[in-house]
Amino acid sequence: MMKRMMGVFFALFLAGQAMAELKVAVVDYRGALMASDAAQEYTKQLKKEFAGKEEEIRKLGEEAQKLRDRLQKDAAILSETEKARLKSEFDAKVQDFEYLKRKYQGQISQRQEAFIRESEPRLQKALQALIEKGNYDLVLPRQSVIHVKPALDITPELIKQLNAQK
Repeated sequence: MMKRMMGVFFALFLAGQAMAELKVAVVDYRGALMASDAAQEYTKQLKKEFAGKEEEIRKLGEEAQKLRDRLQKDAAILSETEKARLKSEFDAKVQDFEYLKRKYQGQISQRQEAFIRESEPRLQKALQALIEKGNYDLVLPRQSVIHVKPALDITPELIKQLNAQK
């Protein structure tokens, strides 16, 4: 029994020594892509393209807010008919606001996902170059790791590698 336990401890000791030589890193794959210069430029283009829709949504929100404020402020002096009309108008504005906001967010999400899909080959190439340069044995996604020392996070290096690609 004692020999068996010593063998197990020896095997664990050797495994620990082998693990000490393993070069491990973590990377926030999507975060690196979204922090890259290309993603920042793409985001600026999207903001320009959708500026009119953002303004329309903002105006609808302000109009709804004004109607709500009027309903609250003037509730005591408004007739029931006027209250009902204002409430109906308010509800319609809120419904339009929510619809346009969901539609806008959906369009933005679709465009961002398309950018990510299109950028996937560049991202893979940059990551592979970084893995080879750093001679890493194991690279894990940051989202799968509970804790990691900042020195093991190669995300900033991946961002630099992405920005260096043209």
